[in-house]
Amino acid sequence: KCDSAGNMIEMYLYNSDGSIKAMLTLKYDNKGNKIEEKKGELKYTWTYDANGNKIEYNEYKSNINKIKRTFKYDDYCNLIEVSQYKSNGKLDEQFSTKFEYDIKGNWIKKTEFKNSKPGSISIRQIEYFN
Repeated sequence: KCDSAGNMIEMYLYNSDGSIKAMLTLKYDNKGNKIEEKKGELKYTWTYDANGNKIEYNEYKSNINKIKRTFKYDDYCNLIEVSQYKSNGKLDEQFSTKFEYDIKGNWIKKTEFKNSKPGSISIRQIEYFN
């Protein structure tokens, strides 16, 4: 079943004998971003910023928040941080990225970190033509 914008809002999953295994329901914001998905006792939610970037994701089981992830972006809308929290609210792990940009706003160096420890470095050279 779809809404007037063509977004799927309800779906049934079936067993091999044709009986209903589960029902999936979905909700969207006014920009068409998926903000909620439910399947039985499981629920997933998403929150977005004004640019449409995902800034929060939550997983619930029986209405108890099991996992929370937050997302941060730089001024160029590049994802620079993902933090995952345990059900008790404590930080579980964090991935971050540091970008260096050229004068045209393209990144030329990207350093990735896991829990503040450097992992990989990517360097790219961009040649501009007049």
